[in-house]
Amino acid sequence: MSRHGLRSLSLWIFALPVVLASSVPSIVNVGWTAAIAFTYLGISELGVQVEQPFQLIPLWQICQTVQEDIEELVLHPLEETAEM
Repeated sequence: MSRHGLRSLSLWIFALPVVLASSVPSIVNVGWTAAIAFTYLGISELGVQVEQPFQLIPLWQICQTVQEDIEELVLHPLEETAEM
């Protein structure tokens, strides 16, 4: 998420308790604000992970495994099966 989007989300989350203060009790206000903040910040983090997946996926390990498999195949080719 861009900086602008994250700042807007943060401003919205900080303003939410002020808006809810006149309509719900304090404990409900805290609960709803925490739940909504957790949900929206989680969605934001998920978007960051989707945009940059290779910071989380161990790509070098996958490449190493593929290289080892190819080297094994080149050094020890598959034997042809006998015709029936």
